[in-house]
Amino acid sequence: LVRLEWNNGGRELLLDLKASIERRGAPDHALRVLMVARQMFDLAIDYGWMSGENPAMKPRFSSRSMKEHQPTISFNELPEFFKRLEETSITPLSRIGVKLTMLTFSRASAMVQMQWEHLDLAAKLWTIPGDTAGLKRGKGQEHIPHLVPLSKPSLALIDQLWAMNSKRPYCFYSSYKSGNLHMSPSSINNALRKMGYCGVCTAHGLRALGTTGGLEVLGFPYAVLEKCLGHITGSKSKVQSAYDRAEFIPQRTEFLELWGETLVENGMLIS
Repeated sequence: LVRLEWNNGGRELLLDLKASIERRGAPDHALRVLMVARQMFDLAIDYGWMSGENPAMKPRFSSRSMKEHQPTISFNELPEFFKRLEETSITPLSRIGVKLTMLTFSRASAMVQMQWEHLDLAAKLWTIPGDTAGLKRGKGQEHIPHLVPLSKPSLALIDQLWAMNSKRPYCFYSSYKSGNLHMSPSSINNALRKMGYCGVCTAHGLRALGTTGGLEVLGFPYAVLEKCLGHITGSKSKVQSAYDRAEFIPQRTEFLELWGETLVENGMLIS
């Protein structure tokens, strides 16, 4: 049981098990397995046979619920999606915003608030402050930033933003919105509507697409994808939360690089 404790990687092992059952086309069975494991570990914790958080606690997010509640396209529809993205009359900033949303898993509201001072291009890392509107940190978690490894395609798009807005604090500065310092978050969903995806795909749905692609196409564990989404797992104490946010950076970097290559192979234009 000690090997399955949260701090010993038990959470990741159980989520990997759940994801493998889901990939076999049995999401309900996956939830039942996790529920039985949760009851078993509750008993073990009560008797003192193991310590820490229950590694089988109910996930705050599941790829199935995301697909059901957030309209999105399928992986096979990517070539047509990227074709429309290039052919539709939208602003260059909106086009880049759609691509970076897909490449980084960021929420639209956090994406448009990207600032140059938050980017470490040498380290290939974007640090989103924990109090950024739209990051959805819970009470007492506002001090925890979200770290986003930047893939080669993401860096190339950021270079384009630099050519447009290097003298502004916000990467997505837009002169079209008088009084605003950055592009409106609604611009990304507006772009999707203009592309003909009204009711079919949303900016948030693109995050679900990336999660599904990561699980089913690239075979990455769910725990890594959950971190890419910016979710906080584990203990809510400041000490352990600080450790929690640093988990899986190498794995996330590997995934986002491979995900970027996959999107380019399916039609995403960078130059």
